[in-house]
Amino acid sequence: TAAEQRWAGRGPRDYDFTLAVACFCFFSGPNTVRFEVRNGTSTAPNATAQTIERFRSLSAIDLVFADIRRALDRAPEYFNADYDRETGYPLGYSVDYRRNLADDEFALSIREFVAR
Repeated sequence: TAAEQRWAGRGPRDYDFTLAVACFCFFSGPNTVRFEVRNGTSTAPNATAQTIERFRSLSAIDLVFADIRRALDRAPEYFNADYDRETGYPLGYSVDYRRNLADDEFALSIREFVAR
């Protein structure tokens, strides 16, 4: 909550970031995509339409925070997240909903974040 509040107060309106996902998601294709967010609109100019659609729900920092809230609402047995100290954006998080269940783990990282 504190990181999300920092983001709301200090986060830039225009920014770029690379999203990387690791999971047992059963999809083919890249697991990273570079997003550019301008005036609240996200694009991925170098990605295929399939990749953009696959990661649309994570295509902006506000959407990543929404994904974190959804994960926490499911009461996972393990959750860990790190946030940028200045602006609050998530550097990454990992979640395991049931430790004794295989293939339900999910991890996300945000790299190469640049305010524009």
